[in-house]
Amino acid sequence: MQNQDPIIVCLARIEAKLDEQIKNQEQMDAEIRQIHTDTKRTALAAGAAAGAASSGIVTLGLALLRAKYGF
Repeated sequence: MQNQDPIIVCLARIEAKLDEQIKNQEQMDAEIRQIHTDTKRTALAAGAAAGAASSGIVTLGLALLRAKYGF
């Protein structure tokens, strides 16, 4: 094994750490994208359910008014 320059050795360690950080960042980006997709899907389902429930309540209210006033 050759006697390497300490600066080169230090730079190699820094480069390895940067590569690890980049890999971790890419994994985090993928996880954030997945969370964003899941959140959108959940929001759509919750919005649809709330809209359906609201529509049912309004329809029921109108039916009761029609029954009461004979429309």
